Amino acid sequence: MATPSQRDDLAQAGRQVAERLVDLTPWLQGWGLVPVRRDADATGKGGIDDVLVDDRHYRCPSTETLILNAQRVRLARQELLDMGSLSTKDLAAARDCSLNTVHKQIQRACKRDELIAVTVSGEVRVPAVLLDDALDVRPAWQPVISVLKEARLSDWAIWGWIARPNAGLSGQVAADVIDADPERVYAAAHRRMVQATS
Repeated sequence: MATPSQRDDLAQAGRQVAERLVDLTPWLQGWGLVPVRRDADATGKGGIDDVLVDDRHYRCPSTETLILNAQRVRLARQELLDMGSLSTKDLAAARDCSLNTVHKQIQRACKRDELIAVTVSGEVRVPAVLLDDALDVRPAWQPVISVLKEARLSDWAIWGWIARPNAGLSGQVAADVIDADPERVYAAAHRRMVQATS
């Protein structure tokens, strides 16, 4: 249990975070992380935890909420990493080429929407599910990745969409369906993009 002093420190930290969130609101809205709407109080003014954004009052998340969300995100990302990923060093060793060559290959593949890559502790990692047995890019993923990027999903979110049970595929995992029915996976990704952009 937090002491009154610790609660005051948390409240102060929360207010500082709230002030910074004002500047980040357009970015947060772009990622679908819009703060919860809060009506003004009887005086027409919001409380200390409110911020004015586009002439509307919003309540900023509490510090505890931000911390819990960050922990949830880290756990979800670790689960994806545990499913299998390859570093640039892994790919360079497997392909018997330099790190620089692998970096360029990954960059080109990402620009063509054939691949996604995430950075973990300064190291670029590629989801193993996007590669075939020879560690080459699986072409079936290109239209899926492309349409999910149109939905403005981050590479982490795309990886999660691909590697976890998916409502758009009746609870199946896209990675398990892609070889047998790439059109079905693309259709589900397209529906996701339409939902995100409408």
